[in-house]
Amino acid sequence: MRGYARKVDANHKAISGYFTRLGCMVHQTIGDWDLTVTRMGVVALIEIKDPASPNLKRRNRGDKLLDDGWPIRKVMTLDDVMAVVAQMGKEARKREGME
Repeated sequence: MRGYARKVDANHKAISGYFTRLGCMVHQTIGDWDLTVTRMGVVALIEIKDPASPNLKRRNRGDKLLDDGWPIRKVMTLDDVMAVVAQMGKEARKREGME
């Protein structure tokens, strides 16, 4: 069986690295989303999009899962990363009865 290289967005490395610098565990996934990110016991499924890509509006593999209700979060910028990490912290505090 022949393996195929998977195309990654130009901002993939920066986004992944920023999650790590913010204290998250990051797992590169091959499949329906780009990253599985864990912080404070909360798991986030991340689909990375490059805002400079001409294909940004085209549907992709993660869109079907979003339509089906999977909690995949689209991330395009470092501000998006900070928002996801903040939301993960809020979910963790709520789960622990601290919020």
